[in-house]
Amino acid sequence: MKTTPISQNRILKFTLGATLVLGLAAGALSYLPAQWVLPGLYSTYAWRSGVHGTTVQTPEGLIDAMEGGSPRTDRLPVLLLHGFGDSKISFVQAAQWVTPEFQVLMPQFPGFGESPKDPKLNHSIRAQVDRVRALLDAKGWSQAHLVGNSMGGHIAAAFALRYPERVGKLILLSPAGLLVDDPIPYRPQTQAIATEADFDAYMGQIFHKTPWVPRPFKMDFITKAAQGFQWLQKVRQEIREGEDYILNDRIAEISAPTLIVWGKHDGVVRAVHAPLWKEKIRNSRLIEFEDAGHSIQYEYPERTGTLIRDELLESTSK
Repeated sequence: MKTTPISQNRILKFTLGATLVLGLAAGALSYLPAQWVLPGLYSTYAWRSGVHGTTVQTPEGLIDAMEGGSPRTDRLPVLLLHGFGDSKISFVQAAQWVTPEFQVLMPQFPGFGESPKDPKLNHSIRAQVDRVRALLDAKGWSQAHLVGNSMGGHIAAAFALRYPERVGKLILLSPAGLLVDDPIPYRPQTQAIATEADFDAYMGQIFHKTPWVPRPFKMDFITKAAQGFQWLQKVRQEIREGEDYILNDRIAEISAPTLIVWGKHDGVVRAVHAPLWKEKIRNSRLIEFEDAGHSIQYEYPERTGTLIRDELLESTSK
């Protein structure tokens, strides 16, 4: 099976909104421009999850984030880390089942989402790892649990290698960062998603059960994909040329208890990667979703949120 590299997961923001549109009585909303509808939908999910927008001051500058939940002295906070091309809203639905028990922070890595595209910044995995450290320092957290999807899982694993004393538990959802039998991670793209057919094909690789997306949402994504194409090419190159790019020879050094989660129908980072992560990380276990694709936090937010919550509560009770 030919796989598509990790790219343009911004598509998931539109799917997140489209899922709610399906349940709205006023079907006419699906004909409104995406930029009118999506902010309200995201706000609804944030309200349900008990999170709000915030910024965190670091030595490098402000990092945009969403934050909320239940701070407790007997439980570590949880960082939920998004994938390539995605944003801070990646876990905004799944967080609904985590925030009653844990304080959560969902940062938006520089270079992604609506954050400024600063060509002077480095966007390698190592650079993002050090930004996670800066976030923990700024929040006054000596340790945290790390949860990441795709590139976010790659960053979480690399963080656990560089700063093992600061990690409680790792939960990796279809993480990037290994070479198996796929094309190289973060490889250059030949062109942006440019047509509705391109969009639909890519959706088929992200999801096992492809959700309906209104045409205005598709067209808005296609426009933004063209606008951001060269920028994401630059970021991919920085990742490929930077430290912590390929972790095959190092993940055996991860000491944190680790849960690896994969969708069996992942068309971006194929499930063939899952056994290698499980084999290399000694203190780990693997859960495979038979009916999921690459980003299970979007496809099954409740299942993902309860899995994260229960896994971390189990760690807390030991």
